[in-house]
Amino acid sequence: MERTIVGIDVGTTKIATLVGESATDGSLRIVGVGVAPSRGIKRGVVVNVSEATEAIRLEPTNATAYLYRGSAASYSNNFDQAYDDYNQAIRLEPKLAQAYMNRSKIVRVRGRDVSGQNAADRAYARSLDPNVIPLSSCSSISTTSRGSTTRSVMRLATRC
Repeated sequence: MERTIVGIDVGTTKIATLVGESATDGSLRIVGVGVAPSRGIKRGVVVNVSEATEAIRLEPTNATAYLYRGSAASYSNNFDQAYDDYNQAIRLEPKLAQAYMNRSKIVRVRGRDVSGQNAADRAYARSLDPNVIPLSSCSSISTTSRGSTTRSVMRLATRC
């Protein structure tokens, strides 16, 4: 039975996607590749707070925009803003696993995990999506193979 695998490498200058089909013998056949310029991203993380804020202004019920702005705020070490944005994303879309996972990271970084929220958020995020991982884990994988998008995406697909 073939299985479709999609890898995305989000980088500072480009976003690359690779689509493959995995066969039962373990081989992988590449069936699609896409590359597009990247803007507002640094080391795989959204860093353009103003663009995310504009998206929120235009559509204030867009949970994903809050998730992205939270990631940008986190990257800028604005952990209070990131925490607030992740909370808003969760209020708008209670099953948004990545928001719980990212909030767990903020709780840990802020050192305010008195009620076990970090572990609870991580566990709940994984119950919603067993494949969810902290954003920084994927970006560190994708930046280890500079110059080889295919190798980087394959690592991302197999380890993330």
